[in-house]
Order: sequence, then C-alpha cells, then structure tokens
Amino acid sequence: MGYEPIRVVKLLSGVGLPPTIRAPEAALQTFLDGTPLALAAGFTQESAFGGSELIYGFAGEHSHYLAVAGTAEDGHSEGAPTNQPHAVTVPVGSWVKDGKVQVWLATDDVVFRAKLLLGQVFTQALVIPSGRYKLVKDTDGYWYIDSTHTHTDDEDACEILGVDPASPNTVLNAAVFFRVAAACRVL
Repeated sequence: MGYEPIRVVKLLSGVGLPPTIRAPEAALQTFLDGTPLALAAGFTQESAFGGSELIYGFAGEHSHYLAVAGTAEDGHSEGAPTNQPHAVTVPVGSWVKDGKVQVWLATDDVVFRAKLLLGQVFTQALVIPSGRYKLVKDTDGYWYIDSTHTHTDDEDACEILGVDPASPNTVLNAAVFFRVAAACRVL
C-alpha cells in the first residue's frame, strides 16, 4: 500500500468552494500532483521547507518541466491537421503547457486530506489545537504526515483536524484531514 496525492477536501466554513488558481511555474520542476508548493521570485516550486519558505498551496496537477519559468510551451500538439496550417491537433487528456500550474491555495479555511506514515495509528490524541505535524516526501514522490514529529520546525506544517471517515482503515495507515498552520503558509 503506497501513498497518494494530497487532496483538497472542503472549507471549514462550509461556504463556497476551495480557492484555486493557475500560478506561474518555476523552470525544470518535476513534482507530482498533491505536492506542497512554495513561491520563489513569483514562481511556484516544490517546497523544500527551508529557511523562511512558506506553503502557498498544493499542486492540483503534475509539473510541466518548463525550460523557462512561467513561459508557455508547445508540446501538446501532434502537428497541424491536413490543409489547416494554422491549426493544431491536441490529443484528448494532454496537459496544457501554458507556463502555469493549478494550485489549491492553503488558507485558514481550507481542509486537505493526506495519509499518515505507513504503520502509524490515528488516535483522537493527534487532534491538538495548534499542534503541528511534519509533511514528508516519500521515495515515490508523494507526501504523507508523520505524526511522531511534533516540533515547530519549518516542515511541521500540518494541524490534524480528524480522520477521514471514508478512509478504508480509520486507524492504521489512516487518511486524515488537516490544514496548514498559520505560521507555515503564505495566505
């Protein structure tokens, strides 16, 4: 059993839809859907949790590995249709390479879903007001929450709100709802 992308779930207020934007992507990014993103010089990139870097949001799609930051690229075209030299053929389901990436913004009201570290058990004791847990990147490129790491380091960005009742197992290797701590986010 592996990890899965971090997903946006709902708003705590219950009003409206979680905020999302298409933000300019930094060059040569290789992150996966659900990756925590930070801003660097106005471009989104995978969060390294270093220094004063804050979480901007989570990727709503894979990165596009752009040669030049924020610049649209061809690459989804299969060439021009017959007798239509100014048209392009775009395969169904191909990624749009407009120089931007979809970002689910991390605000105080937005609730996300992530898995706990394999082998960890969810208990109600993990739901601590202002308690922060560590986001960790697995070797498969997806991220999970380590509930044993509860300091105030840069990567301790998650406030666990509860277990996902739809999780196949609500105790061992559970999926949990969380929000990004105020001290760890841009918005």
